[in-house]
Amino acid sequence: MAMRKLLQVTLLVILSLSAWWLWRAEPEPTTPDETAPAAEQPRQFIDRLHAHHMDEQGAVRFELEATGMEYFADQGHAAFNDVDLLYFPPGHPPWHLEARHARVPDAGDEVFLEGDVVVHLRFEPPAPEMVVRTPALQVHLHDQQARSRDGVMITRGNSRAQARLMLADMATGSVTLEQNVRSTYEPEAP
Repeated sequence: MAMRKLLQVTLLVILSLSAWWLWRAEPEPTTPDETAPAAEQPRQFIDRLHAHHMDEQGAVRFELEATGMEYFADQGHAAFNDVDLLYFPPGHPPWHLEARHARVPDAGDEVFLEGDVVVHLRFEPPAPEMVVRTPALQVHLHDQQARSRDGVMITRGNSRAQARLMLADMATGSVTLEQNVRSTYEPEAP
């Protein structure tokens, strides 16, 4: 009986010491703010990015260059700086888009360009290049559409046009202007 009592006390002491050791070794609980990254902080970043995107046939559909990219997992998008985007619609001249910033949602089918957006569309010579300037441009890559609601200025040769809204079909090169449209043409001197 004494041996049984001694075994129970020894077992109780071992269990007590184990519980104390586990309790002592357990880390201090942290608040969610200390463990989770801030929502505005990027999870990943890349310096000097040059990317190509190809279609199912292996043809390059667009090229993207940027001085930097940050990926915000909590917000579901990637942000780019100093963007240079070349879009190659099949059978038509490429669109060259430049902007200070761009945002691409996780789905990857849209690009939101912001900050001094400039679009160059070069046609076959002798047709002059078309240049579009706007503060912001939304590009739907799969639909091959570009849209600006922030005002645009378009120059092509001696012609200039301004409007509040623009819708461009990047597959065909056609541009539709709406709201407060003004246009000027300055003929060349003889």
